Amino acid sequence: FADEYHVIFICPEVQRSFYADMKHGPKYFTYITEELPQICQRLFHIPADREHTFVMGLSMGGYGALKCALTKPEQYAGCGAFSSACDLEQALRTSLLMPKEEIQGITGMEMQLAPENDVFLLAKKCSQSPVKPRIYMTCGTEDFIYDMSVKFRDYMQKLDFDYTYEEWQGTHDWYFWNDSLRRALAHLLPDLQK
Repeated sequence: FADEYHVIFICPEVQRSFYADMKHGPKYFTYITEELPQICQRLFHIPADREHTFVMGLSMGGYGALKCALTKPEQYAGCGAFSSACDLEQALRTSLLMPKEEIQGITGMEMQLAPENDVFLLAKKCSQSPVKPRIYMTCGTEDFIYDMSVKFRDYMQKLDFDYTYEEWQGTHDWYFWNDSLRRALAHLLPDLQK
């Protein structure tokens, strides 16, 4: 895909942080949105402008990509979010995505969802911005977090975004995500394909 679209993929590690500046752990959101772009520009001499910067991810990373793009729309031209674990409120209530102890590392012992970690609130705020990222989302119809994606899709369709959602048969696995990445690149970067 990198060769086909003439792009560079930067694949950072954020553990199971949900891209948060954790209460009990590293500041992963600051790392992803501030430190990592500076490192990449310095080491690889890649363009820093918004039009050349996209964020994509799967599962927790799909949530993270949405969080980055909706929090800092001036930084990202587009976002690809696949099988996104985007309803953290539900995750906090049910421990669906991870054990309580890991959630407390992100939120603190009270397990309250901070506004900066709620992609629904971030989307509403970003929809008022004059600059908005293009968003492309996918989810497999057999994915265990399918309901989260549908809930977020329904919410986004009421807001003012260039927003595309696609679903097809698939589960929470790399076969689905590889196809999602291929489709996202074709959707977000059609002019770059060889």
